[in-house]
Amino acid sequence: MRNRTRAGFLLVASAVALLSGCGEEPDQAQETNGFPQAAADYFADMDDGGVELNEEETKGRNTWVIWTAGNDAYWDYVSRYSFGSTDLL
Repeated sequence: MRNRTRAGFLLVASAVALLSGCGEEPDQAQETNGFPQAAADYFADMDDGGVELNEEETKGRNTWVIWTAGNDAYWDYVSRYSFGSTDLL
């Protein structure tokens, strides 16, 4: 009888421990406004100082250079000669 009581207690305690960990998973996704684009001209040295970009152009260049890893020649080649076998997006 004592073993049954102990086994029952362990079963109930295990069930409580397992079920107490269950809960609503918090949504950790963020909105796009949580990731503002940087307006700093990180790649100004690429221009040799001859080109002045406004804030939107700077953000666009920052995004493009980081997204393509600075390998625009590769992406240009792929867009021309992949015959649709590579999805660019």
